[in-house]
Amino acid sequence: MSRNFTSPFATITQAGVFVTATLISSVVVILALLINSSTQSSQSYVPDPTQCTCDCWDRKFKGGYAHGGYKHAYFQMDFGTSLVWIWTAWNFALLFEFVKRATVCVLSSLRVVDSTTHVRWGVLLASIINFYGMFYNWWITFNYLNDLSPSPDSHIHILAYTQFFFNITDLIPALALYILLPDRAHAAPSNSYELTHERDSPPDDTISTTGKGRHQNQYRQDNFLSLSVSISAAHVILSLWDQGLVHILRGKGAVGRDVSLLASDMAGLLGVSPFLPCRWHHWHGHSKNILVGTVLMCGMYAIVKNIAGYDE
Repeated sequence: MSRNFTSPFATITQAGVFVTATLISSVVVILALLINSSTQSSQSYVPDPTQCTCDCWDRKFKGGYAHGGYKHAYFQMDFGTSLVWIWTAWNFALLFEFVKRATVCVLSSLRVVDSTTHVRWGVLLASIINFYGMFYNWWITFNYLNDLSPSPDSHIHILAYTQFFFNITDLIPALALYILLPDRAHAAPSNSYELTHERDSPPDDTISTTGKGRHQNQYRQDNFLSLSVSISAAHVILSLWDQGLVHILRGKGAVGRDVSLLASDMAGLLGVSPFLPCRWHHWHGHSKNILVGTVLMCGMYAIVKNIAGYDE
């Protein structure tokens, strides 16, 4: 009678990966906060911790303990706080999952752990640069949600509508980089959804059912990558369109933020593009899809912006 048994070494390795991924994720968040602070405007304000009061704090989160003095964060016990926590947990979960995957791939490439899955270093570099855009989405949306008041006269910030457009569409390039990160060139065949390199075999009506399924799967994968490239290209255009180019050329305004967001979108574009089909009869079709997708994304942004009433 057989039993499934996990060796102590495997358990220790999994625990080590978990701890490492947690530490790296925490360090990444701290570094992102520092970098984001450095890209903000020079309007600095240093509060006096001995003179801090906040009459708008309901104090329920603190309980019966002392309420006065300086606090790093003031949390109301209301629905808005729940939204802020859910939004933060969602983003940290995404970051942790990516870091865990990257950790395993890097350790495998360095032969620290026994695995046939190696890391694509170029994709890893693109993902690191692309992360700023994801962090910015979390940070600015955190503020929009945190600024909401339970008062019936309170309204969501006018820029929040277009920000949610970026929150949703930015997930596609991030997912594409996540899928592309492992290099399974030496891995055993698997039925799991992974991007492959079988791009040069033209369709043939005489191929087997398995072959047809493989080509159909490849076709869906290529379309997904085309969508990712379209979104990144649209974001590059929109980043430069909405005052970004003016800020960068004149050296005024939020230059650091605009340059960082532009670099993030370019990383998503350049990190995914090399994995599109290379042959002309494949690339020609996908290039048209990318062009149409880019135009549609820019059009959708313009519609959302018009509905929100934001015209700057």
